[in-house]
Amino acid sequence: MEDGEHKVLLIIADISGYTNFMTANAKVLAHAQLIITELIETILAGFDYPVEVAKLEGDAVFMYCKLDSEEWAKPETQVRLSEQVLNAHTKFFDRVTELEQSRVCVCHACSNMTRLRLKTVVHAGTALFHKVGTFTELAGVDVIMVHKLLKNSVNADEYVLTTGSAFDALKLEHVMSWTTGSEDYEEFGTVPTKTYVPEREKEATLLRLKQRVLSEKIFSAARNFTRRTLGAQPIIWGLRRAPDFQHIPQRARAMTRIVQGVLLAGFTPLILPLGYGAIILRESIRHFVNRV
Repeated sequence: MEDGEHKVLLIIADISGYTNFMTANAKVLAHAQLIITELIETILAGFDYPVEVAKLEGDAVFMYCKLDSEEWAKPETQVRLSEQVLNAHTKFFDRVTELEQSRVCVCHACSNMTRLRLKTVVHAGTALFHKVGTFTELAGVDVIMVHKLLKNSVNADEYVLTTGSAFDALKLEHVMSWTTGSEDYEEFGTVPTKTYVPEREKEATLLRLKQRVLSEKIFSAARNFTRRTLGAQPIIWGLRRAPDFQHIPQRARAMTRIVQGVLLAGFTPLILPLGYGAIILRESIRHFVNRV
């Protein structure tokens, strides 16, 4: 494999619920790992050349496809890869169903395998290929970004999340029903995204939400609101992104940060109570409407 920079499509197929599944089944670890191995192999079998595996990451498969290759230039390759990304979820679900229907073991791991889901993140960018011993590693900003995208705001356990560049590369605009959104990261700013959630997952998510008690819904919404409010730091982030900020003298820059901090300290205690009140009202209305 050639070292150096290449334009690539980066794919991470991640088993949702893996951590809870493994920790909850520590006493039957062999069965839990056997199930995970079966599902990882199902993911691997769903992709073929020119997609190659970069590495296995425990509960995930990190893959790539070189966009500057002759194979990618063929229209049929692009269509085939688009189908593979979407079909991977059906194959994963079907394999879980097969394992569940054929099981004879009643241990906790085997009895709860149906809670496992597949989430796929796809991003197109540039990666540096380099050798570390006998291994070929991928490095670069876009490699970091595709891993960051696993931490997102999608309210589902099973989905395909693509960035705008990956969505255009795979020509997915006429395939399935996609939701336009964005994710915010301190390192990258706002990243435009497209998300596809299978109908079965939408139904399962709705059922889970209906079954949750009101206090859980309020606590979850309040926690997300607090994380976004404190993590976004809109004033500091907005001013630091301004072109002139990095060119002002160091002393003036330090004073600007102090003023920004004072403003945040002053506004945050006002914003949070108002947000919590709105969340309690909203979740209470939704809860009782869904019960009707």
